[in-house]
Amino acid sequence: MIVTSDKLIKAMHRKGYDLFENDSKPFNLNIIGVRSSDMTPDKFNDTISVIWKWNGNWNIYTSPATTDAGLYYLNNPLNIDGTFILAEGQHKGMWKRGKHRGYPALQQNSPVRGYRDGDKDNRYDLDESNIVEGMFGINGHRAKDEGHSTVVGRWSAGCQVWQYDDDHEVVMELVNRAVPYWGNSFTYTLLNESDLD
Repeated sequence: MIVTSDKLIKAMHRKGYDLFENDSKPFNLNIIGVRSSDMTPDKFNDTISVIWKWNGNWNIYTSPATTDAGLYYLNNPLNIDGTFILAEGQHKGMWKRGKHRGYPALQQNSPVRGYRDGDKDNRYDLDESNIVEGMFGINGHRAKDEGHSTVVGRWSAGCQVWQYDDDHEVVMELVNRAVPYWGNSFTYTLLNESDLD
């Protein structure tokens, strides 16, 4: 999947989502996940991009990630109603600079919408009749604390997870730089790969 700032901007406009383009101050961040059309569980086959405009030009930082829970939690849901899978769309003010298991990460800050997949059949079921909304601890964080993980496994029970710890550190540095200018609230938009066509 090839992700460019141009493709993301066009997709955001087509979907009618807010795009933060004001560059009167630096680091007006747009955090955008793209869910792969390959829905095979346990793969880091999605992307999370951070794009921001500065001096009239768009900057982009894209990383391999997962936007879906790992196979372990697909078969062993933490919630009786099933594993949480974040719904596509724009989740305004979803995150704040905070912590995940004690280390700096993006922490859920407002209610989000998603699917509950409770049939434990080794595949993701994005069934509109199972949409829920609330505070479920859907954070943005890394997998391993050093290096990377080749499978999602237990790294995500619904969180948005960067495959490489270095990528997560870069994103958190961008977040740290953004907070003094724009405040501690970050919107997250989740697109489908097909939205980039």
